[in-house]
Amino acid sequence: MPSKRQKQHQHHSSGINYKSVALASGEFNHDDVDDDISYSSRRDSNEAIATPTKSGSRSHRSNTPATMDSVSTNSAKMSKYKELAIIYFLAEFFGTFMLVIIGDGAIAAYVVTRNKVEVFVVCLGFGVGAMVATFLAGKISGAHINPAATLAFALEGSVQWKYVPVYLLGQYAGGFAAATVLLVNYAEGIAYIDGGTRSAFGAFNSTGHIFATYPAPYLSNWGGVLDQIIGTGVLLFSISAVTDRANSGLEARHQPLIIALVIALVCVAFSANCGAIFNPARDLSPRLVTAIFGYHLEPFRPLSGHYWWLSGVVGPHIGAVLGVFAYKLFIGRSLYIKQKLDSSHQHKNDTQLHKSKIHDNAQSPIHDLHHESESTTKFSTSLQAL
Repeated sequence: MPSKRQKQHQHHSSGINYKSVALASGEFNHDDVDDDISYSSRRDSNEAIATPTKSGSRSHRSNTPATMDSVSTNSAKMSKYKELAIIYFLAEFFGTFMLVIIGDGAIAAYVVTRNKVEVFVVCLGFGVGAMVATFLAGKISGAHINPAATLAFALEGSVQWKYVPVYLLGQYAGGFAAATVLLVNYAEGIAYIDGGTRSAFGAFNSTGHIFATYPAPYLSNWGGVLDQIIGTGVLLFSISAVTDRANSGLEARHQPLIIALVIALVCVAFSANCGAIFNPARDLSPRLVTAIFGYHLEPFRPLSGHYWWLSGVVGPHIGAVLGVFAYKLFIGRSLYIKQKLDSSHQHKNDTQLHKSKIHDNAQSPIHDLHHESESTTKFSTSLQAL
């Protein structure tokens, strides 16, 4: 009979094997390892503390290794957090950088050549920028490249809250860096348009709309917020459908192209009122760049100074959350119910098929031949008895 200690050892070994299977299957969170290690350390620590010495006092020597294990575990968890934080930051930084530099670069090409901005071409530029960003950062951070999307996914449970500040910092920094590079690149073209006197909006020689959005002349603050709630909601609802493997079954390598088309066409549909913001990192960061480098506070003045934060920040965040949760509530749950019903129906069909096979086997010629053979044997036995 194994001792109690041996049983405990077998139990812990079984748990380790289970984790190994989970890790091999790809359905394993590294945080689970940390939690298990922390639990083991606490359990061992409690056992050590509860071990009495000969004098009846608790053993300090037994507690020391457990304490050291706990410190080592916490250090490992912090090291892991730092490593993931760095790679998430870099992925979101360069992803947002590519989105902004390609999208805003398309606008700049029209403005500095005094050509009318083609809405579809610009929106396609943002779509292609998002496609490049998705290929670039999709396997690392998920390529949110949008603070509103990150908030929505965190509330939905797809992103751990401890990484949300890292995502946001990378996104806003990437947008800022891209706008700065564009401003330097087109500095001579902008000077050619405005003669060195910067104007953000409202004038014939305004160039601020290269970098940030500005409201249509008829738009109110609440009209702008509503526009961004609806537009960003439609965008995130659509992207949730494209990326849901349980729905379309679209492979990850095919998603960026479809996402690019979704962004481009939703951008066209909601471009008139606010210029299709949808993304605070695409609007606020470049707006800060223009304010710092020559445009002063003018970029923050539209609609009594409320446009930049109501339409540019609040609206997209609300819309993203509504879009993600609307998909999860109405489509995601419907898919779950449908799959459950299909599974139940399939199980019923399999049961009926199994019963049918049993019945067919009972009526098969082989069965009849076997039955006839048994009857003949019984008849022969009866004759012998006579």
